[in-house]
Amino acid sequence: MTQRWRLINGVELYDIEVDPEQRNDIATEHPEVVEELRGHYEAWWELVSPRFGEDPPIVLGTENEKESVLTTHDWHGEQHAWNQGQVRQGLVCNGYWAIEIAEEGEYAFELRRWPKEEDKPLTAGIPGEIIDWYHGGKALNLRTARLRVGDQEATQSIDPEAEGVTFTFRLTAGEMQLRTFLTDDAGESIGAYYVYVTKVA
Repeated sequence: MTQRWRLINGVELYDIEVDPEQRNDIATEHPEVVEELRGHYEAWWELVSPRFGEDPPIVLGTENEKESVLTTHDWHGEQHAWNQGQVRQGLVCNGYWAIEIAEEGEYAFELRRWPKEEDKPLTAGIPGEIIDWYHGGKALNLRTARLRVGDQEATQSIDPEAEGVTFTFRLTAGEMQLRTFLTDDAGESIGAYYVYVTKVA
């Protein structure tokens, strides 16, 4: 993709300056652009594919980002909530984040079901019918929150009116895994779809 062109699946080409809705495939009219964009993609693929088996970490605690937001999109594991429709449905899934603590210190981890912009309690639904991406959200009877970061772990009860549950850990610099568990009254767990991380000391 460039400022002007978007190539989809290596075969469809759109001029997004004049066709931002991408309704008119013009690949046959511009085969040279298709080949150029394919070449860029293949070079990028060659660069990144050797690292597919690695877990590149998300760096936390730098002065460049006072608060970091981790989402289900960055999980490593078998199943993720890939879109807002699945978050709204309360999809049962979990994974871990590969993280790197930039410098030793005290870190606060706020576990949330909804992003801060939604301003809803962790257990609350969103009014409306669950249709596609945009309407409604299922309430969840979440009771406990657990967080494991590196070799440390803690559990707290969930206040049904709270928008999140915050854990604080003293961490050394380096790479580690972060995993969360929000468990309901039936014992079923999901991962926190959103985690807000702040270095507090």
